[in-house]
Amino acid sequence: MVSLDERKEKKASARNECACFDLDLRRTTRAVTRMYDDCMRGSGLTITQFSLVRLIAFDEGIAISSIGRSMLMDRTSVRRALDPLEKNELVCIESGEDRRVRAVRLTVKGRLLLAEAEPRWLAAQESLLKLIGTDRWDSMRKLLRDTARLVIHRDDVQK
Repeated sequence: MVSLDERKEKKASARNECACFDLDLRRTTRAVTRMYDDCMRGSGLTITQFSLVRLIAFDEGIAISSIGRSMLMDRTSVRRALDPLEKNELVCIESGEDRRVRAVRLTVKGRLLLAEAEPRWLAAQESLLKLIGTDRWDSMRKLLRDTARLVIHRDDVQK
């Protein structure tokens, strides 16, 4: 008969063997996104849409391909994310100087909605910072950015 300690040890060993970096990152991302979306509720934007609108506001006339590079999204995903914003007249998508490039701009309605949503985003930021603390956030932010950079440039590193 297997003792309780042996069963606990076997379970812990199985958990360690099943540990997956991606699963941990996705769980954390979903939890944080849910918290931000809760704070953003009533603003008319999800946190993903807010981030996209904010990026466009900082770089008026940004190309769809530049949005993709900045947010690490493929062109199709960017376009899918922009569709409801365009439908709700928050952004307009037009030809850039090069007709092959699609430029994205905020409309007046988009700017107003961004300004109204900003306090809710700040509240989410403050809530997360209060939960995890400044030191942990500073460390985590550096680690996340370093990890993203290493993964993006993994072919360069592995050579």
